[in-house]
Amino acid sequence: EAQEGPNSEALIAPLAALGLRYREDGATVRAAAATHRALEIVRVNEGLYTLDQASLIRQLIQNAESLGDHEAAWDLEQQLLRLAERNPGDSRTARILRDSADRRMDVLERYSKGEFPPEIVLGCYYATPMPAERVDDAGHLVPPRPPNGVNTSCGSGNPDRAKQNILNEAQTYYSQAVNIIVCNERYASEELPALFSAIIESSYLYGNPQLARRSLSYLLAYQNTIGEPWLARIDTLVQIAD
Repeated sequence: EAQEGPNSEALIAPLAALGLRYREDGATVRAAAATHRALEIVRVNEGLYTLDQASLIRQLIQNAESLGDHEAAWDLEQQLLRLAERNPGDSRTARILRDSADRRMDVLERYSKGEFPPEIVLGCYYATPMPAERVDDAGHLVPPRPPNGVNTSCGSGNPDRAKQNILNEAQTYYSQAVNIIVCNERYASEELPALFSAIIESSYLYGNPQLARRSLSYLLAYQNTIGEPWLARIDTLVQIAD
């Protein structure tokens, strides 16, 4: 810092490493401070929307969860998802979407077992999805209004609706991750079969066998495209038969 200034790019790696070291030692507050400093320098040098900050935001999420600050962890994850939305042509976005999908499935599993994860309220999963905005005949934007009987509460509601909303969000993220990998022509990526498997497993577990069967067919087509060994393709065929 003395040699190159307080916003030198050379500070990013040592500050990130320092944050990890503090977290390993249990000094979570110091870890967050070092990681935040690294994140600020990335944004000064590369802009607010660079994906190079994703790994640092992940560290901050882990720090927030270690401190039991679930709201901060949720807000940081939303930052990551906004980065993914701004960078659909970057294959690194698939990792962000898959991580968020995995986190939603973890929430769904815990909630189904009788726990009440804070993400249920933070994500407002009890609420009925609102209708989309529309434009009236005069060209004015009309904000959505909940129809009669629609639940807009984040704190309570129908558990089945909450589970379905979480599942829909997770599977949307998985599907978007698949599309990003395919659009970037990374057909040989090991992420693709893992993403297909996640969609298939979640669909069968939570009552959407039609999507699961379709995903198995896509997996088989992918295996044929890249010339996957016959045993792997046979295994997929057996899963379809089962």
